[in-house]
Amino acid sequence: MESGGWKSVLLWVVLCVCARSPHVHSQARTTAGSASAVSTLSNPSYSVNCESPADKRHRENLIRIGVILPFTGSYPWRIQLTRPALEYARDKVYSKANLLNNFTIEFDYRDSRCSETNGPLEAIDMYTKKSADVFLGPACDYAIAPVARFTSTWGIPIVSAGALVKAFDKKDEYRLLTRVMGSYKKVGEFIISVMKKFKWKEVGLLLNDNILDPSKGKTECWFTMEAIFLTIKNQTNNALEMTNVIAFDENDIGHDFEGNLKKLSTFSRGKGYINFCFMMTRAIQTNF
Repeated sequence: MESGGWKSVLLWVVLCVCARSPHVHSQARTTAGSASAVSTLSNPSYSVNCESPADKRHRENLIRIGVILPFTGSYPWRIQLTRPALEYARDKVYSKANLLNNFTIEFDYRDSRCSETNGPLEAIDMYTKKSADVFLGPACDYAIAPVARFTSTWGIPIVSAGALVKAFDKKDEYRLLTRVMGSYKKVGEFIISVMKKFKWKEVGLLLNDNILDPSKGKTECWFTMEAIFLTIKNQTNNALEMTNVIAFDENDIGHDFEGNLKKLSTFSRGKGYINFCFMMTRAIQTNF
């Protein structure tokens, strides 16, 4: 290979390393002379800048927030509802002279589609481009689970109004996740306090799940009931019996709702206790 050829290849390698590594800029300062020498050997007009996008933003006092939420649908955290609040919050920060003074905050809005595929892909895209200092969302359980795991390795904090499922209590797995809502576990603790107050001994659970189409995954009702079930079992050392759990699919027009309610009622009263039957449907959950 001619000398000019290998010099061009070496320059290309240096540029690729700089583009891929967010930390190489610090090393580039100490080897600036070598980098300049390489670029000059190939073409005197070339220059090598190994500063990552993240470090450039920090130098310019710019905070970039990656917002990964659904753009459509009836989700309570869809972008049409959350974007005005986020931008209002940014204006309030700007109005405080002693809070992030001389900093600029920018939002990068991405559509999670409440999908376990699209949500993580949007986060990965922002990570590879080094275009986010913090993530807001995803909020849907199946979308946020992989992203919250990734961020522990990436070193990027993630804040979510979702992630209410009990599994997200594992701080060793979701180390940088901050949840702004009370988890479903708190619902279980509330129910325990009510049952102890009225000396209720047995619990019947009636919940909506995707029985007709399991490919949709578990419903929010199922995840809520899971946390209630496990919380009661764990905090009472199995003193409370939970032997009657009935699942239904709200899309099943032939389901015997009346029969199941009567069954739970008979089950409770038949034991001679003052009992508690807790029913969670999507309509009730919306107002929770």
